[in-house]
Amino acid sequence: MRPPFLLYALLLFSHLAWGIPISIITTQSTLNTRSFASNNSHITQTITVLPLGDSITFGIGSNDFNSYRQFLQTRLADDGVDTDFIGSVKSGIMTDNDNEGHSGATIDQVSAFADAVLSQRPQVITLLAGTNDVILNRDLANAPNRLIQLVDKITLTSPDTTVLVGSLTPLPFFNRQGAVDRFNAALQGLVLSKAAAGQRVVWVSMAAVLNADLADGVHPNAVGYVKMGQAWASGFFSAVENGLLK
Repeated sequence: MRPPFLLYALLLFSHLAWGIPISIITTQSTLNTRSFASNNSHITQTITVLPLGDSITFGIGSNDFNSYRQFLQTRLADDGVDTDFIGSVKSGIMTDNDNEGHSGATIDQVSAFADAVLSQRPQVITLLAGTNDVILNRDLANAPNRLIQLVDKITLTSPDTTVLVGSLTPLPFFNRQGAVDRFNAALQGLVLSKAAAGQRVVWVSMAAVLNADLADGVHPNAVGYVKMGQAWASGFFSAVENGLLK
């Protein structure tokens, strides 16, 4: 597991590549870092995490291809939680670079990719999908329902898995932000309904990621991925606090 100071070295390298002010990197890296040690002290086992999604999960937009995964793993380790990422794909220069991120994948394709790895029964899945559906204008009226069907499939196949469902990040390049906002609003309602019914699912807002945090109008840059990692960590801590992870 890569220690925190190397993470900041990687972010500094990203600063040089993308021209991101170092002060911004430092600020975003330390956002919302209150300790959750008392809540996580009972987690003594290594938590298996399946990062599931498209090119954002893969890490396009960052020169190291670590996506949000490096910051998430380091943030949890700082709180005493060891994680093991799983998946059939390897991307990023980080040591534990397993994931299930597939560039260009739509919701239905992400669902198909999930079939091959759900047998490993991950304890946590970080699920982010739908960006390509929005870009392709693919059945957008039903897109949130198609994603929640994937969540239901995960629950049926692996009942002990906690699914962290992320909102889509901004999409200014294709002028599709309105569609993104409608997708996120509908999906949030579905996820919160499932959570209220007792399903092991947590809504994770990526609203902190702004247009300025994108490398190319679609994929986050180094700062954007740090913000995403923090959001996923907050979702993880929320799951712990609500008894979904032990």
